Amino acid sequence: MRAFRILVLTTGLLTASHAFAQLSSFNTENLRLLYFDPTETYLVPHVVQSFEGSLATQKRIFNYDPFENVSVLLTDFSDYGNAGASSVPRNSVIVDIAPIPMTF
Repeated sequence: MRAFRILVLTTGLLTASHAFAQLSSFNTENLRLLYFDPTETYLVPHVVQSFEGSLATQKRIFNYDPFENVSVLLTDFSDYGNAGASSVPRNSVIVDIAPIPMTF
């Protein structure tokens, strides 16, 4: 009986299916937005509008013209607001959408 349980457990672990992330994307002329569908779908219109407005201002003030679409990844992996931007090796922006903790 014990050998049967070990066999079933081992077979189950070896034949586990792949876990697929529920990432969706929304593309514009300048933006590739990646987000988790359906929990972050409601933010897409606001993020796209904010990004396009910001990019237009940066083009006007700094004469900035990205050579490729900027990738923006919305995440909610933690309980604090955070964000980061990188230009190496590609243009990317990562935004944590959780609220800032007010512990202190």
